[in-house]
Amino acid sequence: MASPAPRVSRRPASTSFFHPCQNGICSPFINDYGFTAAAGASLEDTAIVLHLIKRNIPARYPNIKIIIPHLGGLIPMQLARLDGQASTPDLLSPPSAMARSLYYDTVGWGSQAALRCACEAFGADHLLPGGDFSALLAVESYRRTFEYIKESRLSDQEIEQILYRNASALFDFDEACR
Repeated sequence: MASPAPRVSRRPASTSFFHPCQNGICSPFINDYGFTAAAGASLEDTAIVLHLIKRNIPARYPNIKIIIPHLGGLIPMQLARLDGQASTPDLLSPPSAMARSLYYDTVGWGSQAALRCACEAFGADHLLPGGDFSALLAVESYRRTFEYIKESRLSDQEIEQILYRNASALFDFDEACR
């Protein structure tokens, strides 16, 4: 009798999470006015996605699963503009395709509009629940951090996917528990 075929793990070769360092992208227009955390973090999130796109990282290394926090900063609103105006002929894929291959956490400080925009831009299958430990605890409980997703006007299927399926699939939790 032949032995069963070996199970092939679906785990990615690597997973990377980029979090802003709270430097307000070194801009006095942000930092001198006290917006380092409030706006600077989102601009840092935006800048790392632009860097990854320009360096073709998502296209060159598709097995590396990259997670960007805070719903991707400004990226969800910029996909069409990036595709239409980015003067970077060296890209291996359109900027929107590379941005959509990344994953994004749902830390949006309760912004329903930002959550719906990111979901429409990237798809519910690329959003992961996030907690922004410990910064977010200063303003809301973890329960509230996840309830805002349940209260959004996303479909029940999208909410279920974001809260319960995506992280399990990305990190292959089911396989790890066997």
